[in-house]
Amino acid sequence: MLYELGFLDTRIKVLYFHILGKCEFLNPGGSVKDRVAVKIIESLESGDLGGVVTEGSAGSSAISLATVAPAYGCKCHVVIPDDVAIEKGLRFGICGGSLDAFVAAAGTGGTMAGVFKFLQEKSPKTKCFLIDPPGSGLFNKVIRRVMYTNEEAEGRRLKNPFDTIREEIRINRLTPNFMMAKFDGAFRGKDKEAVEMSRFLLRNDRLFLRSSSAINCVGAVRVAKTLGPGHTTITILCDGGMRHLSKFYDAKYLSQYELKPTATGLEFMSIK
Repeated sequence: MLYELGFLDTRIKVLYFHILGKCEFLNPGGSVKDRVAVKIIESLESGDLGGVVTEGSAGSSAISLATVAPAYGCKCHVVIPDDVAIEKGLRFGICGGSLDAFVAAAGTGGTMAGVFKFLQEKSPKTKCFLIDPPGSGLFNKVIRRVMYTNEEAEGRRLKNPFDTIREEIRINRLTPNFMMAKFDGAFRGKDKEAVEMSRFLLRNDRLFLRSSSAINCVGAVRVAKTLGPGHTTITILCDGGMRHLSKFYDAKYLSQYELKPTATGLEFMSIK
C-alpha cells in the first residue's frame, strides 16, 4: 500500500512536497522485516521444513520470524537485547506517474539493496538517497567513501558509540547488502527531527509510526526540498509505534535526552 503523506500548507491547501510512503507496518508482523523472514525460510531447500529457526536481533526481525515460521511448520526461538523497547518482547510497484527519488535509512541494508535493484530494472532514472542517524558511519561512507562516525573523528566515544533512540538503523559496519546499493547522495538525520516528524505525522495524517519510519520521512522531506517542486519522492514506513511506547513515545524518557517535541508544524525542517 502506498500512502500520500500530507505535507501541505493547510491554510491554502497547496502541497509542500509530493511524498509517498510504502506502508510496510501493515504487514502481519507489523514491519518491513516480514518480507525478509519469508525469504529466509523459503530459501531453505525443503518445502516442509519443520525444525527450529533461531534469531538474534533488535526486535523486528525476530518478531517477523516468530510470525512467519509457524506457517511453515517451524518452531522459532529468538533473542533480543535487554535494552530495547519492552513492547518488542511482548509482542513497491510504482503507483502511476513518474518516480524521481527513493530515500530511506539503512541497518544491514537489505531494503536499500532490494529497492535499488528493483529501480534499476523498472525506473533507472530514479535517484536513491540515504538518511543516516547519529552514531552511524554510513553517511560518511556514501559522501566521503570512508566509514567512520563523527564521534570517532572527534575523539569522543559514547558508552555505546551507536547511541540513538532509533534501535534498528544504528550501524557502523558495512554489509554485503549495503554494498549492493548505489547512492546519489546522503543526508544526516537527528533524533529530535525524528521525534518531531513522528508527532507531525500523527497530528496531520493520523499515522502512528515509530522512529525508523519517522527518520525516513525526514529524509523524504530533505530529498524533496533538494529536487524542488514537481517531483515525487517515496520512502518506507517500516513499522508502527506500538513497539516504542516506552521510549520513543514516552515523555519522561525523551526528557532525559532533551528530545521532547515542541514543534507545531514543520519548522524543525526549516519550513514555515
